Amino acid sequence: MFASNLIPTLADRAPGVRTAFRRTVERIVGQPAAAGLTAAVALLAAGCVFVQPLGALLIAAPAARLAVAVHDRPTVRPATLS
Repeated sequence: MFASNLIPTLADRAPGVRTAFRRTVERIVGQPAAAGLTAAVALLAAGCVFVQPLGALLIAAPAARLAVAVHDRPTVRPATLS
């Protein structure tokens, strides 16, 4: 569960390994349903790729989109006006 939830934390560009690990644990404790769903999606994706290796091309984008949506993170950064 920790490994599958570490990926969204690393996307935040944490300043160090300790900070990334701490934020991952905070997310798992703070949002257990989201952490469980992220782990389930990772297992489902791994199973799909094991059964059909070309499935890696098809499952990556939906799995990433679901993980992002579950963790309440915006998929597009807001535009800044200069």
